[in-house]
Amino acid sequence: MLKNKRLISNLIAICLVLACLIPGLTVGAATETDAKEDKISKLYHRAINVAGNASSSDATPSVPIPNDAPDITATSAVVMDVDTGEVLYEKNAFQKTYPASTTKILTALLAIENLSLSDKVTIKGSDNDLVPQSYVTIYLQSGEELTVENLLYALMLYSSNEVAFALGRTVSGDYDAFASLMNKTADKLGCVNSHFVTPNGIFNENHYSCAYDMALIGCDAYKNSTYKKITSTFSYTIPPTNLNKNERQFFTRNHMISKESKFYYANATGGKTGYTDDGNGAIVAYAERDGRRLCASVMNCSPDDNKFFDAATLFDFCFNNYISYKPLQNFKLSDAAANSDSSIMSTYSSVSNIKFKDYSIDRNFSVNIRNYVDVSKFRQKINFSKSDKENVLGTVVVTYEDHIVGEAEIYSSLSTKTDAVYINATPGDSVPKRKGADPLRFFKKIGDTFASHKLLFITPILLVIGGYFYKKYMDVKKERERKKRNKGVFKKDD
Repeated sequence: MLKNKRLISNLIAICLVLACLIPGLTVGAATETDAKEDKISKLYHRAINVAGNASSSDATPSVPIPNDAPDITATSAVVMDVDTGEVLYEKNAFQKTYPASTTKILTALLAIENLSLSDKVTIKGSDNDLVPQSYVTIYLQSGEELTVENLLYALMLYSSNEVAFALGRTVSGDYDAFASLMNKTADKLGCVNSHFVTPNGIFNENHYSCAYDMALIGCDAYKNSTYKKITSTFSYTIPPTNLNKNERQFFTRNHMISKESKFYYANATGGKTGYTDDGNGAIVAYAERDGRRLCASVMNCSPDDNKFFDAATLFDFCFNNYISYKPLQNFKLSDAAANSDSSIMSTYSSVSNIKFKDYSIDRNFSVNIRNYVDVSKFRQKINFSKSDKENVLGTVVVTYEDHIVGEAEIYSSLSTKTDAVYINATPGDSVPKRKGADPLRFFKKIGDTFASHKLLFITPILLVIGGYFYKKYMDVKKERERKKRNKGVFKKDD
């Protein structure tokens, strides 16, 4: 009877353990969804309050579109600074849309990053078979050999769809693997509402994106010199191949860089167009003026040609109404500390003796602001905090009327790859002193490792616990059977 009670107690104990551990196994999925929603929320807050969506009377209002912004026909759009990542304009930035052939920007970038321009690619029949009859091709033949460079120009200028399949297959080995690479790359770039199925944007309900994500991808691609050269090219000629003795010349479909077109925009430097019946017109376009580089992601335009007008209209608005301001060109630690709002005051009562030569920041750090903004209202706050990056002590946070408009990292000539965090200085120190080693560091690392690999640790633990109680159960069962067999054999003495 006593052993039965013990068995029941043991079973209750293991159930309690499982009740505590199993929910932890499902936290990953819930946390991932929550993290994505939180990311969208923060990005939307940035688009509204941080990145210049200003009305005519306020540098950082609480409305998504500036009061004086022009009307556009596109359902969603984003204008992003290529170099800073700031959103200067947004309209339904995260709304799901079908990106059509603007998808090929990501395909081109991955091909450039993973292949050599001189590599030969052999066209397969499947590359052509996967293209619906109404979609654009340059009629490449199965077995035809072209260089990666030839294919990239055909992809980006003429928007050839069989070329996208050929490049994707060459990069990853098959079409599905390339789609997986596209999605991993999008996640790495910070995309929040995208899922790619094809390398060319042929309509598929599960192939979607949003204006913000396509601007992110567009900006990252534009920083690649090879991509930039290709997207800014007006025409290109493919030389004869092993199966075609004729040259093939084609022209860009981005009419914003064509001087003969009514859609010509003098500051345009390239871009990629797209269209599907379900997604309507789309364009990810680039323009430069006075050293500033902007990317406009314009989605779901009807009629299709309005995408060129919308992009040009938004470029004009942003170039004419924003300026690039460098708030840290004359920055000094002592100036920031003089601001009573600075978080440094909680650590230092005086920083006048801290030698600035021990620190460095990017003095070319810039933010886009409306051209009427009073720059004297900008403030800098210093946050010394531990960073995983080598030599990074913290950040200089730039604010305007209590709204954060950007952050720049503070570097030191001293290494930060220790337990030390430079926050324990006393007045008069030339540089902040290091903290002593944390005696609990070893146990904290074990805890962090366990938290990030719960399933790996929990599975063997559950197996051991389960095995232990199974053995206990079998021992009790055998004991019962033994007693049953021996019942009546041994009797007490009379």
